[in-house]
Amino acid sequence: MKLPLAAFPLLLATSVQAAVEPLEFYKDVQPFLKANCISCHNKTTTKAGLNMETPDAMKAGGDSGPALLPGKGAESLVVLASLHQNDMEMPPANNKSGAVNLTSGEIELLKRWIDQGAPMAQQEVRQVQWQPLAAGVHPIYAVAITQDGRYAACGRSNRIFIYDLATRQLVSELHDAAAPDKAAHRGMVQSLAFSPDGTRLASGSYREAKLWQMAPSTARSVHRLLPPRQLTLPG
Repeated sequence: MKLPLAAFPLLLATSVQAAVEPLEFYKDVQPFLKANCISCHNKTTTKAGLNMETPDAMKAGGDSGPALLPGKGAESLVVLASLHQNDMEMPPANNKSGAVNLTSGEIELLKRWIDQGAPMAQQEVRQVQWQPLAAGVHPIYAVAITQDGRYAACGRSNRIFIYDLATRQLVSELHDAAAPDKAAHRGMVQSLAFSPDGTRLASGSYREAKLWQMAPSTARSVHRLLPPRQLTLPG
């Protein structure tokens, strides 16, 4: 199919715009570096002394010097290694991280980003939007029994139930007003453990651990819930 001559200026303008469009590290470059490079080059596992988590870290470089030279993509070691030039190979063959060679498009993107000065921009902070668990999802992933064998805790979906094993009756359900539907956790309860004296219960869910203080009732030998102390784990 032949394009009319009038279309060529538009195609040329589009191509030029794509070539000069400013690139951002976290948006355009970091995703493929994270998939194939950063697992071996980070602040914890710094192979060859190189950390590739940020542009500043790559500028600082490692055992072979700076990994990138702002404005000089073709001369930057990170590009040369991606092209397997100068006896460098990134990532190495048969690596344990499952990293694969960067594609020609990714290498061109990396080179163009460096040519633009290797700008970092601002890392986007994503807000996790919790969704309620489906009504039909209520598996039991965790149970715990007090040392005296009197009480059992059962985590069903994101709720926690306390049973009296002597009477085989449900005596309490633990609630947290901050959780959906005042359940015990936002996600499924995955671990439970009573303290040796049976007065405290620890529960764990996704990125979340809570300690529940239990106290004997004066009316009968059951447990009632006091406000939970919650620890939200870093992700």
